[in-house]
Amino acid sequence: MYLVNRNSEEKNEKKVNDSSDDAEKTHSLQPPSDSAHTEDRADPTVESLCMQLQELQKLFEHTTENQKQKIKELEERMDSSQMDLSSSNRTSGMISESAMGSTGLDESEASTRQMSRKYSKLQASYSDTCQLNLDDFSKQTSLVFLHPEDVRAGRDYSDEELERVALRRYPSRIFITNVQIEWNTVWLRTRHTDHHSHRTTFVQVRDAIKADFITNNPLGAKYSLTELFNMCYGMEKSNYYSFACTLASAFSEGARNTEFSRCMLEHHEQKQELERMHEETKAENPQMTTKELQVKVLKEQQLKLKKRLLQLMDIVFSKLKQKQLLVDEHKNNIYRVVRCMTYYNETSFPYFYAFFSFVFQVTASIYVILNVSPLVEGFLDNDGELVWDWNTAFRNLPLALVTFCYGIMVALPELRSTRKIFVNFYGKLRLLAFMDAVVNLVLPVVLPFFGFVVVLQGETFIDSVFNSVALVFITEIDDQLPRLLELDVLDIVQGFLVDRAIDEYESENGERKIPSIQFSDMHITNTEESGSRPSKGVTFQPYEVFGIDGEKIIEPSGSATVSRSRRRRQKAHKHLLRVQQLLKDGDDGQQVANKRSVTTDCLLKKISWQYTEGFDNSSRPRIGHLKLEKLVGANRNIEICGKQKAKDEKSKTWYSVKGVYIITSFSMSDDILRLRICGSHGENAPVNFVRGFEYYNLWPLHPDVREILSNPRLKKELCPGNQREEVDLNRVLYGSKDKHSLRNYGSIRMGFETRNEGESDVECSV
Repeated sequence: MYLVNRNSEEKNEKKVNDSSDDAEKTHSLQPPSDSAHTEDRADPTVESLCMQLQELQKLFEHTTENQKQKIKELEERMDSSQMDLSSSNRTSGMISESAMGSTGLDESEASTRQMSRKYSKLQASYSDTCQLNLDDFSKQTSLVFLHPEDVRAGRDYSDEELERVALRRYPSRIFITNVQIEWNTVWLRTRHTDHHSHRTTFVQVRDAIKADFITNNPLGAKYSLTELFNMCYGMEKSNYYSFACTLASAFSEGARNTEFSRCMLEHHEQKQELERMHEETKAENPQMTTKELQVKVLKEQQLKLKKRLLQLMDIVFSKLKQKQLLVDEHKNNIYRVVRCMTYYNETSFPYFYAFFSFVFQVTASIYVILNVSPLVEGFLDNDGELVWDWNTAFRNLPLALVTFCYGIMVALPELRSTRKIFVNFYGKLRLLAFMDAVVNLVLPVVLPFFGFVVVLQGETFIDSVFNSVALVFITEIDDQLPRLLELDVLDIVQGFLVDRAIDEYESENGERKIPSIQFSDMHITNTEESGSRPSKGVTFQPYEVFGIDGEKIIEPSGSATVSRSRRRRQKAHKHLLRVQQLLKDGDDGQQVANKRSVTTDCLLKKISWQYTEGFDNSSRPRIGHLKLEKLVGANRNIEICGKQKAKDEKSKTWYSVKGVYIITSFSMSDDILRLRICGSHGENAPVNFVRGFEYYNLWPLHPDVREILSNPRLKKELCPGNQREEVDLNRVLYGSKDKHSLRNYGSIRMGFETRNEGESDVECSV
């Protein structure tokens, strides 16, 4: 049967290893024998030497010269034994904890040695998984296992590692495994290393899929989903954005950038299912070899894991979308809060709050409408004709206009947000949804028009003021009532969303539809993944890019008056003088500034960069030359050059991405030290960019951004004629591929093909 021999061998090996480990542990804990006090022992242990030294030091005051010489020799033997033991530990990793404590080894050094042994297991897991060749990008020849501590310490790549780096892709990927090191089982992969440093934890993602799919533990899966949602619910915004960007890249195009270790795919809990799949595949393809059958079965298993993982995370992200609307955007009126309070509770008393607010607002609105009808006393003359007091109307006209404009300005965003609420929160038109629709869809449109007439009818100035304030207050009753009743909205919404997520998990049949979104998160420099850390000078937000040439020079129009044209010419002349002075001082006026939302100045069509020269083997490369092409703007091409820019640029490779991207992390001194970007590429880049930001609840998009990205011309501009664009990269002289040219080895395809002059194409898809 499938995997029987493999599992039996693993169990036998495990028994042998366990028995040997127990024997070594027992040996290390045994007390030293009497023969340990003799000087002629053939292979003394560190424990016995320590005990001899302690006993002899107690009698040091009463010793003779021969005994002192004996102690000195014993100390030298102890030092040599300790050095031998440390060397053996680095190669075999079999040192016992008791020996470490008795010899007085440095705790940090011992911890580092233990950690290196554990990380070797992770490296073995990578290699074992890559031997199956389950995906195109998972090749053992491109593995680069660089520990974060080595990166912080400044360790350089070896020549072999540098060759592998040139074959790797930039988008962030995750590797899910059973190897647990420091409570971590999900590993971040980037172009720079297969063990990229990250401050955000992804363990709950692995626990959820393992409990649900592999071990079939519904209780554990529900707990992991709850913990994952609560973690995202309580995260600081920038930390969540970094977490979501990484997962968006990993889940891109059906979790293409997500891999599971071989031990996860061949878990013993899935033994019967794998054997069944093996028999079915063998019956359908009898000509396949055992190795081919095994790979095919594991590929199917991995596809099932990816699909189920996307379904579980879709539950979490959909609830986070509701949390964003209700909590972050403060769209939690009394009707929505009451729905959260009563959906899973039998108590009906909160309905009283909703009914009270609805009756109050509707009644007040009816009174406003009746106030403008001819039935009001004194509005008709003796002949029954409509009479207007035009003096009073003209007197109240300014206040009436201001009140009308305020009502319209408030109504428009309220209509948009209420529409989102009905799509993402209510789903069906029930009683609370009906009351919410009447109050927040009908009344905001009706009241400004009737209120305009009511304010005009005010007999005195103070009456008009009272009428305008009353009109503003009517539409705000449902929004202010939760705060006036001192309801804990955060706790109520969180409890409802958690219960709702568990309910969807228990009721779904595995056919949940998941949108396929192409999205990439790229660490261009090898810096730690994290949100904003102001104390460390790290910011994770959208960045605007603009220069002085981007400012429009105002020219006088033909229809302008003479005086106005003169002012415009003066303003343009001052602008030109400032530009000339800046250029004279060597300042091109370019600027990179972070924002809290994505604006049109954040959108980039193409990003190209070169790494600095002279540090080709560095594991933390810097960018010496950066070219940015904006999607919109007067001056779209912006160049940022560092002081260590390559003098001979023809010997350096240009790396490029094209699509719709934004810069999310940036830091620069003499050169660019930190650069992280995210976005989409391809002909559907604008659509995927907007869908990715909405689905994963990333930074808010400015309305102008949505308008620009919805333009059908942009699709043709990104991919003219649906043809891949060839980018002319400068020639790279390989020669003997020494360490100074290996950084330039190969070329990358970022949504299009690239080519080095005089060399064959090397493709690595994004």
